[in-house]
Amino acid sequence: MKRTVSVEIAGKVYPLRQTLGVLEWIEEHHGNLASMLESMVSGASQIGTLLDIMAELMKAGAAYETKYGDPEAEFERDDKGRVLFLSREDLSLICDDDDLPTFINCILE
Repeated sequence: MKRTVSVEIAGKVYPLRQTLGVLEWIEEHHGNLASMLESMVSGASQIGTLLDIMAELMKAGAAYETKYGDPEAEFERDDKGRVLFLSREDLSLICDDDDLPTFINCILE
């Protein structure tokens, strides 16, 4: 069973993973998944919601791949072998509107 999905941003591949921790974050910040999806597609802070959830999915994906993933996988790693992820701020500085369809597809996958 595939536990993560991958996304390429700025020529580097990052894992994404939906976890209970991510669902808890969604619940704390949006009430529930349906509300998060609604604000992602029609809310006043669509871009902010996309950046937030992508950052959370990346953080969870990196944690999972670091602990349980294939050490030979194509993900960027630090000198201790931990899979790297992009923060919300990193995403906001690196990505542009061409990345939005990719973000939405990853979130819905």
